[in-house]
Amino acid sequence: MDNTEWTPGFTEAEKQVVDLLLKRKTNAEIARECGLSEGTIRILISSIYQKLRVRNRGEAIALLERPGPLQPGTYVVRDVLSQFRSGMRSKWGDTESDSQLG
Repeated sequence: MDNTEWTPGFTEAEKQVVDLLLKRKTNAEIARECGLSEGTIRILISSIYQKLRVRNRGEAIALLERPGPLQPGTYVVRDVLSQFRSGMRSKWGDTESDSQLG
């Protein structure tokens, strides 16, 4: 986990699940590796989402992999969209539709 200096009160089980989430493991794979039921894994993941203040796995992974200190609750969608727009501009140059996006 890139942001080990900030873990929002994660339990040891949650830390283990976070590490496996970052390895793109499925709930079933996480359950097998942790020796827990998939139901327990879902509960742990839900708790992780709440602590990170994210809505889904993609947001959690993006936030956890982001360089620098974590800022829970700052949805990464904004940053991803900004990077996408920036990539489009560099690939095709500014277009009228780009300026309408944002």
